[in-house]
Amino acid sequence: DAGGACEGILYQIEHNRLEQELPYIWMREMITDVYQPIWIEVFANNKSLPAITFIADRRNKFYRGNLSCTQI
Repeated sequence: DAGGACEGILYQIEHNRLEQELPYIWMREMITDVYQPIWIEVFANNKSLPAITFIADRRNKFYRGNLSCTQI
């Protein structure tokens, strides 16, 4: 969401497993189309790596921003 940065989990997929694993991640994150997939550059273990991230689309009918912890 807004802010330009987030903390999360970076999953590493072995190159030879990419075609098998990426569809599962895609299905999980894109089930409601509330996210927009974006390729970004991340830094891990002193290396720059390509990564896909999913950014909330505020225009999507399923977007629920500004929820308190009790509303989640």
